[in-house]
Amino acid sequence: GPACSITARVPLTSLRFAPRGGGIGERALLAALDYNGGVSVMDCTETIRSAEHRADDASSEEEDGATPTMMMHVACRREETMAVLAKKKKKVGKKRRTRGTLLARASQIEWWPTTDGGRSFTLASLATLQAHCKTKGVVQSSKQAILRLQRWNSSFPSEDDEPKDVFCLPISREGASSNNSSALLLPMLPAPVHPPSRSHETLSYLQLTPTNGNALSIRGVRRFPRPDEIIASLLRRNDPTRALELAKKFGGAEHFGGRVMNECRVRLWEDRRDAPALMLVSDDAYVIGQAMKLLVPNTAGHDDGDGGRYHRNAEGLTLDDLLELFKEALARCDGLLRTSEEIEGSSQWQYVEDASSQLKDAIRRLGTFCLLLDHFNETGSSPVSAPEDMYTPRFLREFRQESLMPIASCAAAKGDFDALTVLLVRHPVSLRD
Repeated sequence: GPACSITARVPLTSLRFAPRGGGIGERALLAALDYNGGVSVMDCTETIRSAEHRADDASSEEEDGATPTMMMHVACRREETMAVLAKKKKKVGKKRRTRGTLLARASQIEWWPTTDGGRSFTLASLATLQAHCKTKGVVQSSKQAILRLQRWNSSFPSEDDEPKDVFCLPISREGASSNNSSALLLPMLPAPVHPPSRSHETLSYLQLTPTNGNALSIRGVRRFPRPDEIIASLLRRNDPTRALELAKKFGGAEHFGGRVMNECRVRLWEDRRDAPALMLVSDDAYVIGQAMKLLVPNTAGHDDGDGGRYHRNAEGLTLDDLLELFKEALARCDGLLRTSEEIEGSSQWQYVEDASSQLKDAIRRLGTFCLLLDHFNETGSSPVSAPEDMYTPRFLREFRQESLMPIASCAAAKGDFDALTVLLVRHPVSLRD
């Protein structure tokens, strides 16, 4: 026989059990749509458990206890699901807005699975919203078909819980059952286990518009994802700039704990060589590692047309960007050497010390390179001018790696005492060796 029966003053036209694993955990919820467009949500968890227990235990038939019907309780009344808050303009002296309540009479209902681990459950409905307005002393009423999504922020609904409207989307200016337009809410497709699919996160409906011939269209509304899901989607589309802007709007590192912010900035650096983004990454090891990669000769670079190889890691970086990156990485090294006493003497400690030494030398040589470059440009002894970002691979490939003795010898032979002074003052040990 049936596990339970439902009686109501208004005849029921539709019953929908919430799918298990659809965002409500182990709760068994039943949505009942009545003839007048009201929706009541019943909690049938204890009823189903009792029925399963009675089916397993034959001796329980002789026990006297509560019937399954009595174990059901109303999780949400029809008055709460029908109410829609709306803004109304009321003229009292100056114009001001007051909130009113309208009634939405549902014609179809479907559960919409959620993916928040059972912290909420969501009900979709196709309804007709009826509003009354007074124009020149005449009360007029209008109907509008809407697609509505209601959510309860609790996996254990009670009579005190009230649903929140996620959205109320207008479908047509007339009612859903009018002659001008009709719509059909499609049932939710089950989510396949493999391969993964997001089809169950789309609320779809059919709309028939018999204007200038029958026009049938299938439309859908995607589930509103969380901010971190939107950011992840933007990163998958190779749009880290918009992802970072969105993360900042939602509180940045304070909201996401720095993980999402780091991911956005790392993508900006790796895809677009955005130096300021790299310097804002909170992962010290990553920043130091990227700076050290710039110092490593690139044997698989691109030919720059000058008999050498283009330093791919520094593509698009100016000398100023390079200097700021080296300074930031050196500061991270100094911070680790001061505070990380537990790694002292280990291989990691030795790596940080070596990186600090190489970065200091690179900063000193980069400063010398910039001073000589400015000097040659002022005296007119510089070769043909090149784009600013072309000096960076030239520094990393030649000036950073080669000995300074040939440059000092050339400056002395030409009588360029200014260039020779810069080299002797900034690199006395290298020239003496």
